[in-house]
Amino acid sequence: MKKRYLLRVLCVLCGEIFLLASAGCPAKIDKPALVVFSDPLSADEHATLGAAYEREGNQPRALEEYAAALKKDPRNLVALTGLGNLALAQKKWKTAANYYQRALDVSPDNPVVWNNLAMARLGDGDLKKALAAADRAVSLDPRDPRLLETRAEIKTAAGDAAGAAADLDAARAVCAERGDEPELKAVCGRL
Repeated sequence: MKKRYLLRVLCVLCGEIFLLASAGCPAKIDKPALVVFSDPLSADEHATLGAAYEREGNQPRALEEYAAALKKDPRNLVALTGLGNLALAQKKWKTAANYYQRALDVSPDNPVVWNNLAMARLGDGDLKKALAAADRAVSLDPRDPRLLETRAEIKTAAGDAAGAAADLDAARAVCAERGDEPELKAVCGRL
């Protein structure tokens, strides 16, 4: 019985069947279908795959994996942040802010998520909320030049040139000390 079932599954997967007709499969299947009875991956595994696809620039697959992660765990921090990043890249500011806000419900002291929320608020034109989020990010990690750069960008948009210059100077000082760390090379190269 099990062998016959597996052969039927193969029939469905293959679409055109020649040799398996004797096992009870039709000679041709017009609409091949794949039925998955259970998803063997955990929410974290889906989120990790989503992050890998996001890094590769494959946004549709990243979206699928992040959505699968949230289906299994609606509070998965990586998936919520990743979906926010995808929305931010598409300039869907309110959607991005919503995902980042949900991520902050899970991890309220995460400076990267606060920073990303600041960027979403900036894109949406809400400079007051953008600056509040950027201030929170910098307060959580004042030695991260990426956070200082974001806050400087928001201050520039708000017309605070002196505040922006001070943040950029602080970011450059951190880069002078930590600039050869791999995750900081790109931002330090810009400054």
